[in-house]
Amino acid sequence: MESRPSERSRDVFVLIPEGRLDARAAPELEGAFATLEARDVTRIVVDLSRSSYISSSCLRLLIVHARKLRRAHGDLKLCSLSKRVESVLRMAGLNAVFAIFPSEEQAVEDFINTPHGRDTALSAQESGSDDAGAARGGEAGGDLDSGGDRSA
Repeated sequence: MESRPSERSRDVFVLIPEGRLDARAAPELEGAFATLEARDVTRIVVDLSRSSYISSSCLRLLIVHARKLRRAHGDLKLCSLSKRVESVLRMAGLNAVFAIFPSEEQAVEDFINTPHGRDTALSAQESGSDDAGAARGGEAGGDLDSGGDRSA
């Protein structure tokens, strides 16, 4: 699993898991997140271009670490999803939780343009806010951006 600072911003790290993200891969993914978080990295792009499959155990890790990062005023964004991985995220309703981008460059650019993160459906749900539904429909809506789901 590759982990590196982005070329555009040294404050944004890119995590690139490879192959099947299943229960066997979960400990390595957890370790990669833990290493970045121990270094106080709060802005992470997960590039899924080399991942052919994602299981519920790895989806759970993405959610857990997105919550941690958002509590630290950061975020976790996804990019370069295969059709199969994108389909799994949509079926699980997670395209309403994560900002999804076609490329790493676009995900990093979004971090640069929103340095303090976004209010998201996940953040509102986590805090028990009554605004969770509103967050899915507003500017930081279900797709986390008024520009629509970025997975197209």
